[in-house]
Amino acid sequence: MKTRSHWIALTLALAAFPATGAHGQRLEISHRNGTASLEGSGAPVSFDRDAEIRIVPGQRTGIRITGTNSAVYRCNVDQKPVDVPETAALRDFLNQAGKIIPVALTSLADRVAAVDSISAAERKLIGVVARVDAAIYGPRGFHQTYLNTLATLNRMRDPGASVEGTAAAFRTTLVCADGACTRLAFVDSIVGILPQLMDARRALTVALAPSGAVPVTPAADVADSILANVRTILDAAHQVQGLALTVAHARSSIDCDPVQVSRSTGRKLTITVEPRPLPELQRAATAGPMNFAVTVMPRLRPYPSVGLALLYAPRARYETYGTTAATGGARIVTTGFDDDRVGYGLVLGLAWNDRVGPTRPRTRFWLPEITINPTDELKTIGVGGGVSLGILKVGGGAVWNRHVRLVGQRVDQVLESADLLRKEDGYGRPRGYVSLSVMGWPPFLKGN
Repeated sequence: MKTRSHWIALTLALAAFPATGAHGQRLEISHRNGTASLEGSGAPVSFDRDAEIRIVPGQRTGIRITGTNSAVYRCNVDQKPVDVPETAALRDFLNQAGKIIPVALTSLADRVAAVDSISAAERKLIGVVARVDAAIYGPRGFHQTYLNTLATLNRMRDPGASVEGTAAAFRTTLVCADGACTRLAFVDSIVGILPQLMDARRALTVALAPSGAVPVTPAADVADSILANVRTILDAAHQVQGLALTVAHARSSIDCDPVQVSRSTGRKLTITVEPRPLPELQRAATAGPMNFAVTVMPRLRPYPSVGLALLYAPRARYETYGTTAATGGARIVTTGFDDDRVGYGLVLGLAWNDRVGPTRPRTRFWLPEITINPTDELKTIGVGGGVSLGILKVGGGAVWNRHVRLVGQRVDQVLESADLLRKEDGYGRPRGYVSLSVMGWPPFLKGN
């Protein structure tokens, strides 16, 4: 129970240390060549697939994919906790657009000129239909925007092309509905025109009804075709807008979901870079999917580690006592020595230069190091410091060994009876020691 209480105390003391370390850390993974590094913690730290790296706990750490094209690819991060040690509707619309707005529309003016009398309602309907046609097939309509988007994607496939530069050039061809260019004007235009088209078509029906004329004219026929396909038109417009904006804001890097670890829980990450699901973007992909696995663990400072220590304390020899017959009673005498100059124990050390990358620092400084002999009597307690090279550590400090002491008596004192000899177990004054330890090596701390 004494040993367990000591470990509980050490654990609570260790948890009281504040987390420190570099801020703004980021994992950068190259889609082009598959290399990876940890940035923002001093010098960049490179690591390979399936490596384990360490980041500051309690902080969001970004994940950035470089050497890629965010218009074509997307990033997905699958996180598992680990303990510490485009569409058919669009294509159908584009294929059937000639049916929705017939070529007859282009000769509508000629048809109107051939009519001796035409109502003002039909003239208004013709104007609204023409505006719908401009929003779809005009130079800034979504049909032309779709074609320009495909051409931009094709230019981005050029190995010498700059993703950001090509995207910026494409943005100059777009008519945006807001300053950040998160919406395109043709979508707002279509959404705004459709109610006007319904009103104009209803007005034509009302205007022709008193004369008994059939309320179907060339313009009415086109309007009816459009209104029957409102959902298809709106879906196609939004899909083209989404595709165009994805390409317009393309970058050569992708920021994935960040990762955060705690002092007690790390994360095993599987980072996937794959083409976006739209067929146009998949055809533009020049590289296949990439998976990158890495384990991120908390960067602890101080960094605790347990090891096995061999101690040498040159002055750790302790007298043993007894009595011998003497005039008037029993004399206290030295009967021998308990030799505790050489011992062993478990050592807990705190290192102040924790590892960041997949490998630990070759040289570490430990302060303090606490050594105990794991017996029921807790025979040895040592406190000191040390320095390690690899898994081997050399240390030194003061050690207290449990030994027999006289209580209120001294050697050569004569007692009335040997039964009056009073001894107790205690630690007494500390003795200097040097030690050789194996630190951070299984079974003491798996994975480190």
